[in-house]
Amino acid sequence: MPSYQFKIILTGDEAVGKTSAVRRFVDGTFKESYKATLGFEVSVKAIICGSSSIVFSIFDVAGQQDFQGVRAGYYQGSFGFLLMFDLTNRASFEHIPNWVDEIRAAEPNVPIILIGTKSDLPDPQVTPEEMAIACEIFELQESIIASSKTGAGVDEMFNRIGNAIIASINSKSQCNSKSMSQA
Repeated sequence: MPSYQFKIILTGDEAVGKTSAVRRFVDGTFKESYKATLGFEVSVKAIICGSSSIVFSIFDVAGQQDFQGVRAGYYQGSFGFLLMFDLTNRASFEHIPNWVDEIRAAEPNVPIILIGTKSDLPDPQVTPEEMAIACEIFELQESIIASSKTGAGVDEMFNRIGNAIIASINSKSQCNSKSMSQA
């Protein structure tokens, strides 16, 4: 069984549910409130993804504007991003272009999956169709709707980023081997 270690980043506006998603994924817990992340927090979890073993180093990065200047340093060396927004907070969705620009400036060729969080709450302000359009416009892998409270979609988003990273690595190595054989 192939074995991988990937640094992945959870990013997005403050209070969109990044820490809640990490806690649900890593230790299966959920709290109604968290203190804002200052800088970053790292968690580690191993999973079986398809026929591969993956160890994720998960960087939960502060979404506050005050941390914009230091986030790029945390992004370096990452293999993929879960770009999160709150389905009940339209402004957090409207900031997606800024987040994509920030990510691509640091790591231009890694997979990004768009995650709409807090699907358990009433009155979403963003539709799945809008999420799909954003993925197309910003060339994101895909979009997933999730709830850390219920657990819906949380394991899926980590499995999907793992698969996207493996596919990206395999694609790059196939391209490299083709170009090397043509030389």
